[in-house]
Amino acid sequence: MKFPQIPRPIASHVGEPSSNFRLFKLALSLYFSALFFSAAAISPALAVDGRAPDRLDFGHMQVFSAGIHSFEADHLHPGRPAVVVQDINLIKTLVRQGVPEDQIVALRDEQATTVNSQKQLHALLQKSKRGDFLFVFIHSHGSLNKGGLVCMYETGGVWTFTDLIAEIEQSFKGARACLCVAACHSGSLIDLLKAQPRRIGYFGVTSVVSALSARTDATADFEICIKDAFGGAPCPDLDGDGLVSFDEFGRYLVDDQSRLFHTQPEYGNTSGFDPQMVINQARPKAGAMDCALVQLNNGSRGRIVRQEGDRVLVRGWRNPNAVLWVPSADVSPLP
Repeated sequence: MKFPQIPRPIASHVGEPSSNFRLFKLALSLYFSALFFSAAAISPALAVDGRAPDRLDFGHMQVFSAGIHSFEADHLHPGRPAVVVQDINLIKTLVRQGVPEDQIVALRDEQATTVNSQKQLHALLQKSKRGDFLFVFIHSHGSLNKGGLVCMYETGGVWTFTDLIAEIEQSFKGARACLCVAACHSGSLIDLLKAQPRRIGYFGVTSVVSALSARTDATADFEICIKDAFGGAPCPDLDGDGLVSFDEFGRYLVDDQSRLFHTQPEYGNTSGFDPQMVINQARPKAGAMDCALVQLNNGSRGRIVRQEGDRVLVRGWRNPNAVLWVPSADVSPLP
């Protein structure tokens, strides 16, 4: 950078500064003002400490998913077909965003035994590299036993959150991870993450707080919220800056689940994870009513996916896979 030519100040008696010295101070002030405004022009979004927030690199993302919807044990009821569809859609979304398929492990039902799930996660983490980002999604039944766990496919099979975190801490070579769990009492995962200092920085999202059971009819929508955030949908962009941060992802999911299903989802991060980290660029909204939570004339609730003229496409809360075109006049804002 070429510095401006400024006058050399000359000695002056204490009191009134010389005219040359005043010129020197003016030139210096103009120079640093130019530096400030040029920096502001190229850094529109800044983190709290003044740095531009990090952005997720899908090409350096390791993904582990275990969706268990049928179980060997008869006393564990199967998941809904709508949830199975969203499991598949979530992985497809990550692939479209640029996650290499050889960096994804997606287990379903009988594949997700305790031993195989732990083995597959260990192998995935072993091949990770510095700078990688880990994404883990698990959907199953859950319990508060042993500090929090999820049920695996085989009878009596369980995976404790303590063991899950320990494996990541020991084997993952990256520095940040996002863990999403849809299960009863899944909030105990976030409690454990924050209970002690961690080598890895974590962002956790769970379908309920640790004390509560989950609602099966809310799980598919829980996964859609994850897909919206990582897929660049407009709705999670809460501040309208064209970007979706992890903090916006968490707030969007909590608002969606609590208002549509009256559940209590939870999200949080450890000290090593900046929640302002950008997940993706958000697509712009096509209509003024897009993304609004609404109530229909028949009393059901949903989210407007798209507006076209005097009609809106609503994603229903009973079955998020079913969408319905209704006249705009037939919906009202959800309190």
